[in-house]
Amino acid sequence: MDITLEDLTRDPLSNYVIEHYHGLLTEVEQSAVSALNLKFKSDHSSSPGLRLQLIERRGLLADPEAVRIFDMGYVRGRKEVRENALKREPDQIFLNYCRKCQRLCRTPFARMCVHCGYCWYDIPVE
Repeated sequence: MDITLEDLTRDPLSNYVIEHYHGLLTEVEQSAVSALNLKFKSDHSSSPGLRLQLIERRGLLADPEAVRIFDMGYVRGRKEVRENALKREPDQIFLNYCRKCQRLCRTPFARMCVHCGYCWYDIPVE
């Protein structure tokens, strides 16, 4: 199944947690996410075989748990990693929601909403 740009933007919470809290993921989860990213790139590359060889050479799928996450596919695998991180580290992950529209901001320290334009520069980020 091909992943589209729409699929990537449909799950901003997974993108947010994986991008901004990558260090809180287990080594296995980090390997699975790296392999999923390489697979995504290979699916949209003129040389898909090369990227798949990189996955094998880097040993990203050496652990059975990483293989299980990888086999879920890009969207479901990243959601699995996100949910694991949120359950394991709820006090370490700050979900920065807009005070006006309640949508997730792009970063944990953003003070301007990209969705509605609301700014809260005068309020310290927790």
